[in-house]
Amino acid sequence: MIWIRRFLAVLIGVVLLLVLVAATALRTFDRATDPKFVKAELVKVDAYGFLYDDLLDSAADEVVGDRLGALPGGLAEFTFADPEQAKAAIIGAIKETFPPEYTQEQVEGALDELLPYLRGESQSFAVRPELDDRARAAVPAITKAIDELDLATQVIDRAVGPNLEQALQQFSLGGAKINVTPQRVREIAHRIAPEEWVNQQIGNALTEIVAWLTSDQDSFTIRVQLADRVPAARQEIETLLREAEFTDFLFDSVVKPRLQQAIGSVAALSHGINITDAEMTAALEKAAPREWVDQQLSGIIDVLAAYIAGSSDRLSFAVPLADRREATIAGLSGLAETKLRQVASSLRACGSAGDAATAASQIASLRLPSCTPPGVDPKAIVEALVPRLKTDLDRIVGGNFPQTISFDRALLEQQLGKDSFAAIDQARELIGGGLTWTDQDILRSLGNDGRSLNSEDLRKVFNHDYAFTEADLLSNLSDGDLQQFQSGRSTMRTVLSLGWLTFLLPILLAAIIGVLGGRRWPSRLAWGAGSLFVTGVIVWAALSIAYGRIQPQVHEALVESFADEPNEDVRRLALAVVEKVEVIVDDIAAGATGYPRTWAIIGIIGVAGSVGWMYYARTAEARAPRRREAIATAGGGSAPAGSSGSPQATLSDGSSGSTGGGQPPQSRS
Repeated sequence: MIWIRRFLAVLIGVVLLLVLVAATALRTFDRATDPKFVKAELVKVDAYGFLYDDLLDSAADEVVGDRLGALPGGLAEFTFADPEQAKAAIIGAIKETFPPEYTQEQVEGALDELLPYLRGESQSFAVRPELDDRARAAVPAITKAIDELDLATQVIDRAVGPNLEQALQQFSLGGAKINVTPQRVREIAHRIAPEEWVNQQIGNALTEIVAWLTSDQDSFTIRVQLADRVPAARQEIETLLREAEFTDFLFDSVVKPRLQQAIGSVAALSHGINITDAEMTAALEKAAPREWVDQQLSGIIDVLAAYIAGSSDRLSFAVPLADRREATIAGLSGLAETKLRQVASSLRACGSAGDAATAASQIASLRLPSCTPPGVDPKAIVEALVPRLKTDLDRIVGGNFPQTISFDRALLEQQLGKDSFAAIDQARELIGGGLTWTDQDILRSLGNDGRSLNSEDLRKVFNHDYAFTEADLLSNLSDGDLQQFQSGRSTMRTVLSLGWLTFLLPILLAAIIGVLGGRRWPSRLAWGAGSLFVTGVIVWAALSIAYGRIQPQVHEALVESFADEPNEDVRRLALAVVEKVEVIVDDIAAGATGYPRTWAIIGIIGVAGSVGWMYYARTAEARAPRRREAIATAGGGSAPAGSSGSPQATLSDGSSGSTGGGQPPQSRS
């Protein structure tokens, strides 16, 4: 009968072994998915330090190098004299925006929410990233990085400078061409758009975008007010126009034609005096010298600047000419008088008294004589005839000389060309309204059609109350995947809820084994504890041996998989990740082997206890006859043989004997 019971005990011992294997797997999974364990492991392997010190540094290397890529247009050519400084500035901005403490808090909060949900212990979760505060922190962080990297200078050199150079090369007022070197363009660009102004525009733009992202406002409009830069641009344009000899063009193409048109022809004056166009031009240049025309240039540029800036809708300018009238008449009079002297000095002397009388009559009537009368000085003839010349010039020139020359759009367009005014109108529209970007412009540029990137979804993420919940997770699953996911959670919840059995079942099975295998309580304890010890040692040893063999092989395979990686930095990071994952797996394995080891320890303690218990029982049973004999002797007589129910016989000399040759009888287990 005892052997049947012990055979059943052995079979139950096999069941106990399987239970310990299953319980070990359950306990290991429970521990590996415990948020506290995962959080502690991430801290132990310094995952957050690795993220910021290694991964972030490597990512900055890829993005920066010796130039900053991934930016539109010419900005992709941003270069850095000191790449390490550039990386430090960019990483500093990222850390200021997303400090390590924030990242750790968010990761641990997400683990506390997600893992219980995935384990089926909760029916909902909410991960709150609080990105609104991070977006606001990004504004000063980015602004600081831009200042440290002197990116404003490169914005001017890479974006403003080339566009300005192209505009100046295409810009032409009539025959006045503007030719400048790239270095000169750079200097002009920095004066028109200084670094402080560019930094301010960038800061304003970031503030607007962040306020929109965080729902502090429903939309955003970024305006770069170029009208504020018109005064600085005006000074530069005036300097460039003077260097392009625009003053000469202004006189030849605008002032001179208007004066000639107003004055008309003065080719034939009295006394046969003729003034050619060249002489007229020379006289006008004296009357309107380049210095005076240059002064008018400033006024014209002021009018153009006000028109382009949008502060004035009128494109007209009046050049006062009242003080130029007398100068023009005086210049032409001097020229006419010189010609008159030449004519008078070339007159022949009168050959007869009749010719002399006729000449004298002509002089008296203020006409040029046909000959010089005897005794008359040619200078006297000139002095007598000059007043009539001046009267002619005053009538011809002075009567038609305009008080002002008015430049309006039609006249300037006629003189300067329609292409130049098309450029002026474009500049007016751009500068008057400024450069403007709205949230819709940004979304269209990101999503082409304006619908690829949903603005509401984007802004929702940056809202202070935003939370990523189970609804967001489940909405991305198909019906089939959703059913499997929920089934997996349900199974996981059921299995993990049986964790208490990992303690109860081994004890219960060990108790059954003890009852079946032992006859008395000490032996029952030995059977039960022994089964725990044996099965615990088997599972512990099996796991330890298996992990000890598999782990090095997996490690070598992972290392070899990255051996051919050409990028040394990527290989270094990959091996570092492998090392950290191995530390975590080692801790999981230690926990897995710790469970059966605990039962083995409990079992060996129980076995030791049973041995001690049996030893004590045998010792006590061996000493019992002596105690009874001593009691009987103390009572004054010998106890009759077998009177105490002892299996031993008491001899007449008080000594005790036994069938075992004086040894205490063996107790049956």
